[in-house]
Amino acid sequence: MDVDYVVAGYVFNERTEDDTTLLLVQNNKLGLWLPPGGHLKHGEIFDVGVCREIKEETNLDVVLLNMGTLPVEGTMRRNLAVPFYVNVHSAAGRNNHCFFYICRALNPEELRSNPEVKDARWHSLDDLRADHIPPDVKSQGRLAFAVYMDIRF
Repeated sequence: MDVDYVVAGYVFNERTEDDTTLLLVQNNKLGLWLPPGGHLKHGEIFDVGVCREIKEETNLDVVLLNMGTLPVEGTMRRNLAVPFYVNVHSAAGRNNHCFFYICRALNPEELRSNPEVKDARWHSLDDLRADHIPPDVKSQGRLAFAVYMDIRF
């Protein structure tokens, strides 16, 4: 199976302990509500790619959570974030091997969408029941909320 490597970020905004939301964007090409993300550039580190894609699509700066914690020693160059979920899915006639990350928005008030994105909205856990959200994104979003609540700081 021929696959492209893609990344996506479930970006959280925690205004208060009881008011945590995640960002979904409506992709222009697919028309679907998805986490922001896209294809990696040739040779791009996954962590860099997911932050770049989120910035391009939403204007948000993010911090990746669930970072590797081993000391950087020996031949290691840096620790990377650990994806909370990985799958192969089909989009626009291609198979995509996607790595999904948990992120926190550093500047949520600066949310803006670019031409690739028709709309961008913050969603609560309850909002994930909405009909406009695809079933796989609902499942991933619920898992992302659970992981975020467990690792947030």
